[in-house]
Amino acid sequence: MYIPPYTYDFEDPLGQSDWSKMLVSKLLETGTGNCHSLPYLYKILADELNIPCNLAFAPNHIYIKLFSENKGWYNTELTSGTFPIDAWIIASGYVTIDAIRNGLYMDTLSNKQAVANCLVDLAQGYQHKYGKDNPEFVIKCCNKVLEYHPTNVNAILTKAEAQKHYIHSLMKAQNLKSPEALFTNEILKICIPKWNLYISSFINQAIGVCQRKCIPNGSIYLEVSQTNT
Repeated sequence: MYIPPYTYDFEDPLGQSDWSKMLVSKLLETGTGNCHSLPYLYKILADELNIPCNLAFAPNHIYIKLFSENKGWYNTELTSGTFPIDAWIIASGYVTIDAIRNGLYMDTLSNKQAVANCLVDLAQGYQHKYGKDNPEFVIKCCNKVLEYHPTNVNAILTKAEAQKHYIHSLMKAQNLKSPEALFTNEILKICIPKWNLYISSFINQAIGVCQRKCIPNGSIYLEVSQTNT
């Protein structure tokens, strides 16, 4: 029986209209996938065959890292069927040295980290289906991912965007002009600048190299739902 090779799905490759485009099940059903489902299927098959295989992140992208005793580490790009060198990934993805040094991009994910990253997919799928008005589930998913992979940039950005939407909705409901106005507790007012400083410095490492879009000011990245007064 002839099984045609899997190909890249150029229609809605980021799953913005149909989140099922990101799933391995859709890839198996249709024979077409993207830079999310293709590497995951490769990883599943490699694990079943006991072949050492690691997922790796590039900006808005996932690829495969393999190790050869003869050649050392090398990259496998499932979307194009090529084996790009690190320099090509750095140049094509606008990856900075700081992003590599800090583990945001081009580092190998352990098996636990690869499984944990599926919670980011669950969180984003939840948002696509139910909207962003209730961020608690999304934040819990991202927090669990960050327990196993503290530099998972997808979890960091998904969590930050969920918190941003939640705070903006609270500001709109109360007709407020700044997020600080949401807090009446003096301790929280003191903590806000410290949170801004820490989170902004970390998020700024991903600005311009993750989704190539501007991340809003750090003052919106506050974990309101988990703050103790």
